[in-house]
Amino acid sequence: MWDALEEVCLREGVGMDRLISCIRATSEGNLASAVRTFLVTYYRAAATEQGHKAAGHGLFRDC
Repeated sequence: MWDALEEVCLREGVGMDRLISCIRATSEGNLASAVRTFLVTYYRAAATEQGHKAAGHGLFRDC
């Protein structure tokens, strides 16, 4: 989970403290659950066709 958060911080150009503050401000309840939910949502968005194209790796193809 922490590695994934660090990757998001690098990609988005924000510090860990800022990202955690944003997650905390937009969620209720347990922070660990909110972080996991944020990460799943973030990576699901990247896994769409549009997300793949924006990231530059195109469509997945079997080798």
